Amino acid sequence: MSDQAPRGSDRERPLTPPADDPFPPTTSTHVVSAPQPRASARHAQGEVPSIAPNPRLPLSLRLIGRPSWPGALFVLACAAAFVYGLPWLASALPADDLATPPPAATLTVDTPGGPSVTITLADGWSIADDSTNGPNATSLTLVNAGTTFAVTPPRAFANGEDLASVTDSAIEDYAMDPDSGWVISDPMEFETAAGDPADCVTASTVTDVEFTCVVAHSGSYATFVVESTTSTWPALQRGAEDMVRSATFGEASP
Repeated sequence: MSDQAPRGSDRERPLTPPADDPFPPTTSTHVVSAPQPRASARHAQGEVPSIAPNPRLPLSLRLIGRPSWPGALFVLACAAAFVYGLPWLASALPADDLATPPPAATLTVDTPGGPSVTITLADGWSIADDSTNGPNATSLTLVNAGTTFAVTPPRAFANGEDLASVTDSAIEDYAMDPDSGWVISDPMEFETAAGDPADCVTASTVTDVEFTCVVAHSGSYATFVVESTTSTWPALQRGAEDMVRSATFGEASP
């Protein structure tokens, strides 16, 4: 048999000194356990409390406070109000209450007894103080940030002239000024929104840019010339090109 004392014997119990011990211990160690919470009735019955977070309640329960058919109907009513009510309300508003952008301004130049040309004004451009617009306006100049956009009224092609020859004449005018140092681009061919053929040429130096376009229509042509700077032109080029593309020709005035 083993000399070890069985489990639960006096060897595992705390020793208590006899009453006649001449050297009784002056201190003793006590293990104080933390207070335990009072067991609930469910815990007493053997049920383990859940530590999982409460599941997210449906919207109807959070709005109404309890599961019910009225809560579900309330949520459906709110959804129907957004889906059907708001479009109906928008359609019921008077048309005058809805903001509509103003129509784009159109400008016309012509020669007495000759055809006219009309362009649509681009954003940021305005009529120069020394220019006119409307019937019998023989010239039109627009300005934007120091850049000018000049419109020449339509004129008839001379004998043997066509769109290509008029464009070549504009290129020659730049080439005849060698002191300016113009760098001339090849002609850019395109069609206006009305389907008329057009050629554009860009001439530039270190500081200046000139953009010349010729638009032809039924035996006549109109010229558009932009004078700008190399620093300003990139921001204004799109608007100038749009005004050229918007050009439409009118019949000769009586």
